[in-house]
Amino acid sequence: MKGKVLTCIVLLLLFMRADSFFPYDYDSRYSLKKNEVRIEIGSQEEFDPYQYLLENRHELSDGKQNRFTVRCDVDVNKLGEYAVRFNEDMSLKVIVQDTTPPRLKLTSMTLKQNAAFSWNKDTLAKVIKTLTDNETNSESLKEKLKCDKVNTAKSGNQYINCRVKDNSGNEARHALTVFVEPKQTTSTASAYRHQPSIPAEVKMDDVVHIPSASYSNYELYQIQQVADLVNQVRKENGLRPLSLEMGDFHNVTYLRAQEVAVNYSHTRPNGKACYTIYGDYGLSYRSSGENIARGQKTAKEVVEDWMNSPAHRANILRPEFTRICIGIHGYGDSKYWVQEFFS
Repeated sequence: MKGKVLTCIVLLLLFMRADSFFPYDYDSRYSLKKNEVRIEIGSQEEFDPYQYLLENRHELSDGKQNRFTVRCDVDVNKLGEYAVRFNEDMSLKVIVQDTTPPRLKLTSMTLKQNAAFSWNKDTLAKVIKTLTDNETNSESLKEKLKCDKVNTAKSGNQYINCRVKDNSGNEARHALTVFVEPKQTTSTASAYRHQPSIPAEVKMDDVVHIPSASYSNYELYQIQQVADLVNQVRKENGLRPLSLEMGDFHNVTYLRAQEVAVNYSHTRPNGKACYTIYGDYGLSYRSSGENIARGQKTAKEVVEDWMNSPAHRANILRPEFTRICIGIHGYGDSKYWVQEFFS
């Protein structure tokens, strides 16, 4: 009898501590909340699999983490996919990715009217203020930097669109201000005397080319979100919805967003009022209004900030406006938003 009781006690103890003898069977009752994680390259010093396990497994205590033999070779400074194995039946895919655009800032430059000019390695170097990236080295970025042509035949300020892509295809843009100095003449009379006869049709202003806006799919999604949120607010206040402009006004608003990144103000970098940019490109309207913002990450956040400002709220709720344009430039804390209203 004593032998039977002793045997039962031993079996009971074994049953109570079965998890110690069969760790894999015990651990298989748990599963990862997420079996894939994405890490931005250069955003952290290392990947700690045990910490990830503690934060992403159900009911896992500090003591239980020692049950796992982790195999991990994640290099957070090298792009690629990595496999982390915690035991025979549980693994994690770690993707080290690059979705961060380069940091691009340019300084303005001055040229003489009719001077020979073209972009090359030396001229680009003169206007680069900041050009860095979390994955692509600076020398490689300099080779990828492209700027639109400068027309030195026309005096005054020109806003040249420059762009650069890193090795992962992330693009940064910047509007470069180029001032073309007019030629100096000795006197009005002598200038008039030597002026050749020019046919009337040549004296007419050249047709201004409006460059197409260049947005990522996510930025286009955010633009639509801003318009939808604004129209939701207008509907709640008994106002008609605004139509989202995606033509010439949309393209010029894209340029206006680049200007705001250069000079965060309703005054343009050339000293003129914000609305003059549309006239410069031959676009007409009856009335307009502008809201600008910076640093907001999402459409919801920027619309909420505008609605919490009396002046910006007034623009959103003006009944005479019928159209809206949204411009976006930059990223992160240096993300600029422009909201233009027209009737």
